[in-house]
Amino acid sequence: AREALVAYRASEENVAADKVLARALRGESSFTDAERRVAADVFLGTATRLRRYEWICAQRGLCGAASDATAVAAALLRARDEDDGAYTWPADADERLSATSGAPLWLCARWRRDLGEAVAAAVADQSTRRGPVTLRVRDDVSIGAVEEALAAAGVVTER
Repeated sequence: AREALVAYRASEENVAADKVLARALRGESSFTDAERRVAADVFLGTATRLRRYEWICAQRGLCGAASDATAVAAALLRARDEDDGAYTWPADADERLSATSGAPLWLCARWRRDLGEAVAAAVADQSTRRGPVTLRVRDDVSIGAVEEALAAAGVVTER
């Protein structure tokens, strides 16, 4: 996942994240399916928030090769629980939308141009959220039993 993130950032986010990930995983034939899923989850979760993370690190003076990885990780963990009002976001509207949503700058600029400010902000927000998970239960398994097992694990379900 780390190599894919480096390649994604080096491309200035002009190559789709899923294509960068596929290219990185193609060379890892020893990975199990579970390892590939974990790498994809880590990569895509981070890639969608990369610009946000970079902006937060810049605001805290944690950018550059000399930055301590522990300090950067601690700052990002604190930022996860902070209100967005704690930061001075970029003055440029495209940069601000990209930094707050995590969507690529070029895409934010296009959304703002084509959709207007309010709709672009809503699209950017929704595009970087984790989507719903759909589960199909086999015919020989009780849906009620599956719902009970998921509820016991703290998972909210709906039909």
